Amino acid sequence: MNRNIIIVLIVIVLIILGGLVAFSLNTAKADTQITFSSNTSLKNGDSVDFVLTDAQGNAIANQNVTILFEGNGDVERYSVITDDQGRGSLVLNDEDSGNYTITVSFAENEKYNGCSATQKITLGEESQTTSDYSASSYDSSSYSTGASSSSSSSGSELTYDSELNVNYDSNGRVVGGQNDGASYEDIKNNHPQIGEDGGLE
Repeated sequence: MNRNIIIVLIVIVLIILGGLVAFSLNTAKADTQITFSSNTSLKNGDSVDFVLTDAQGNAIANQNVTILFEGNGDVERYSVITDDQGRGSLVLNDEDSGNYTITVSFAENEKYNGCSATQKITLGEESQTTSDYSASSYDSSSYSTGASSSSSSSGSELTYDSELNVNYDSNGRVVGGQNDGASYEDIKNNHPQIGEDGGLE
């Protein structure tokens, strides 16, 4: 009789233990992790990007995540919902240049264990776009009216007078030809004219 009671008790204990094991397996929560995917050097207009996954790297979608943005003596708090690939981001706007600490936290729920991750970033100034047509690079001598322009190998600007068939520089000196070095104004003013009889005057 005592032996039968002992066997029954052992069976009951085994059933209880089996139930506890099955219950614990069904209620086990998955571990999670947060990974940053953005650079550590950013500027206003850039974003801090991260991904929420389980321990196997599977994305965890539609979960509320808290972001703490700390720097320059201030702490800013934000909340975002991860997308279908577990991604979330915080766009930086109107922040002062300097060093900041970003902490992203996911709170524990009935399915997942919580986690957090921290990244330090440096926020720099926005780059300024420089026009290709700045005043300092514009050369008005390249657009002379009434004469064509060319560049000599020395870099000086020459102007060609088709009537006199001479090139002259910005100092009014003829360059090349039989009048090389002569004054352009002298040649222009003393240019021979053809008279009524067809001869040179």
